Amino acid sequence: MSSLTILLGLDALHGLPRDSHLLLATRAVRLFAYGTIGIFLALYLKRLGFTDTQIGLFLSLTLAGDAVLSFVVSANADHLGRRLMLVAGAILMTISGAAFATVDLFVKGAPLFWALTALGVIGVISPSGNEVGPFMPVEQSILSNSVSFEKRTSLFAYYAFLGALATAGGSFTAGWLVQFLSQGPWQIPILSAYRIVISTYAVLGIVLFALFCCVSSNVEIERGTDEERARLVDNAAAGQGSAAGAEEVVAQNGAGAAEVGAAAANVASRRPGRGFYVRPESRKIVVTMCALFALDSFGSGAVTASWVSYWLNSRFGVEEGHLGTILSTANIIAAISSLFSGAVARRLGLVNTMVFTHLPANVFVLLLPFSPNLPTASALIWLRYSMSQMDVAPRQAYIASVVAPEDRTTVLGLCNLAKTVGNCLGPLLTGVLAESGMFDAAFWVGGGVKIVYDLLIWWRLKRVSGDAR
Repeated sequence: MSSLTILLGLDALHGLPRDSHLLLATRAVRLFAYGTIGIFLALYLKRLGFTDTQIGLFLSLTLAGDAVLSFVVSANADHLGRRLMLVAGAILMTISGAAFATVDLFVKGAPLFWALTALGVIGVISPSGNEVGPFMPVEQSILSNSVSFEKRTSLFAYYAFLGALATAGGSFTAGWLVQFLSQGPWQIPILSAYRIVISTYAVLGIVLFALFCCVSSNVEIERGTDEERARLVDNAAAGQGSAAGAEEVVAQNGAGAAEVGAAAANVASRRPGRGFYVRPESRKIVVTMCALFALDSFGSGAVTASWVSYWLNSRFGVEEGHLGTILSTANIIAAISSLFSGAVARRLGLVNTMVFTHLPANVFVLLLPFSPNLPTASALIWLRYSMSQMDVAPRQAYIASVVAPEDRTTVLGLCNLAKTVGNCLGPLLTGVLAESGMFDAAFWVGGGVKIVYDLLIWWRLKRVSGDAR
């Protein structure tokens, strides 16, 4: 195996089960779909006649609905069935896309805003071009158990790489397709061009549904029998919990050596079917992580891809095709940089990588409103994306490592919920600021809050881990 393969983390793909490869494929399809709709969602709503505040409220309520859906699904997926939850999410995504593309043909005036908002809240619509809904916590929990502890960060780096690359493809395709349909030979109305692209979102939901149907029952969590749990309890009581049954725990859960004792104790004590249960020893770190992630996501929500596109269009008059090029380039840069996050984490440690790559990216957010022209703004956006996603894989690996395997789906769901709750407040703030003539302030608020998050997470997790690793 070449050193480049190891450096890029591609060694984590070696020996992955078929189901894990399918989940990587669903990640790519889903993020391509999110990229197609996230780039122009705010512009689409503006052309429907909504005010900036209404756009912000729509984006916020949509994210709030996604947060509730994600929490309910991740808290019950292990009990009700992981495949069932994933398939149900794909169905909701398909229905949402189809309805969102056509509802304004039947509903006019003031009711249109509430009709679209209801669709966004109930269904699965990505207002930012990023991951939303019930999929990621369940997928990450499954993937965590498919590799060893040492390869987990690299696998999550590749997971992030696929997502960013697919988002780039979706943004580029959607931007130039809208511009071609509206300005090319057919000269169709811009709203009709938007509807055609949104319809592809529904089609990709059908593809996602088909892929999830191909996932096997091996992804479901296996809970030990009463006799197995009793045996592990006896081993733990005798001080043998981390040694006795270690091979069994590693084989079943892919846990690393540092996790074996926690995994054994968890299997011994956890009662099947506790959808919202998290072991007491995991709760403190989970609460800390959720609070910090909510803060970070509040800053992210203020400067989503939809708002950045809107800002570029209003400030420099950038058309949809060029918006697609700018944001797709940004996501390609993010995809490439995310591949190196595993190697960086192995050298600097998980926490240091989370902070030292994320902090400079947020400085570029603060500088964006000072851009005198489009090339400068584009360069700052690309510089931001060159580091903004390098914290994702280490963060996911850190969470998966500090909780026991049977808690992972619930904990990842709780963290995703906290992120989405924080995220849903940002767009509304940006909408209010934009309508008040203070659009630039949204970037200062968003970047400043995210810098505070970086400093807090380094200080807090350094105290937990001792060496910030």
